[in-house]
Amino acid sequence: MNDPMSRLLAEIGRGEKAVNEEPGLPLVRRLLRELEIPIESQVLVFSRTSFQRGMVSPRNPRAIFFNEDTYLGWMPEGRIEIASSDPERGSVFFFQRKLDDGRGKLFSRARVCIQCHAGSATNFLPGLLARSVFPDDRGRSLKSVDSFERVGHNVALSDRWGGWYVTGGHGKLRHMGNAIASRNERGLELTRNDAVGQKGLRHSFNVSKYPVATSDVTALLVLDHQVSMHFKLMEASYIARQAIHDAARKGKENSIDSQEGVARALRLAAEQVVNHLLFADEASI
Repeated sequence: MNDPMSRLLAEIGRGEKAVNEEPGLPLVRRLLRELEIPIESQVLVFSRTSFQRGMVSPRNPRAIFFNEDTYLGWMPEGRIEIASSDPERGSVFFFQRKLDDGRGKLFSRARVCIQCHAGSATNFLPGLLARSVFPDDRGRSLKSVDSFERVGHNVALSDRWGGWYVTGGHGKLRHMGNAIASRNERGLELTRNDAVGQKGLRHSFNVSKYPVATSDVTALLVLDHQVSMHFKLMEASYIARQAIHDAARKGKENSIDSQEGVARALRLAAEQVVNHLLFADEASI
């Protein structure tokens, strides 16, 4: 494997590095340094939409940190989850050993993640997911936003970040962050906590348990674009490789029809990547 986390684990296995920090925040900080992930990338999600959903709540949100290649998720008293990008295979998923296990491998490949991260939302390819939902006061999703299955810069701002904390100055920008949903006779209603964006998160939960006390709107905007960009890159790679494989399997790789078919597939893949890279379908801000 040629992804950052696999390379780090290989170095640990060869004895070139020793990662012996205690589980929790010390280990999170060490991995962020080793994987070169800035703590300022931290965003906080309080909806129960992850594998460790039972531990997530508005009082104990899940932190996600990221750089261009790697995503690290963790919440206090929980286990670390990592998605690391391989240039050919797409996202590779890792899960920390149980917190009371001091002898097993620190991390192992987590095939259970593929149940969600290689389903219909990712076109059955191994990819990243981040969703906007209507969360109740315990973080349970009452409903997903129907207009999309993945986040992306093409999604209207008014439909983004349901179940996420949003800090930092963003003027009159309206979104679903910092809001709790409830049901009434008219259906679902969101009650927004505008004070979070203005005064920070210290009144919502114990921020000292996290590397930083922010879930900045800039980091969220970058995450939206990057998650969908990674999907476009992965999809383009699979389209191209499948076209080349099909042409070779048919034994017609030198025929004009086969060459034109491969060229069409490559052109389609390239157009999708370039359009998304240049924000051709970005929602109005």
